[in-house]
Amino acid sequence: MEKEVIEVVTQSKRALGELKPAFRACPQAYTELCKAVNEGRVSLYRLK
Repeated sequence: MEKEVIEVVTQSKRALGELKPAFRACPQAYTELCKAVNEGRVSLYRLK
């Protein structure tokens, strides 16, 4: 059986929070990302 290498983490508040440091220079873009995720326009995935 193959291992899953991609995990959907769209519903994970933790996953979204883990992205916040990457947006420290552009906090407005992070806010827009959060809004898009909450509206279902953007999905988050974790690569294993």
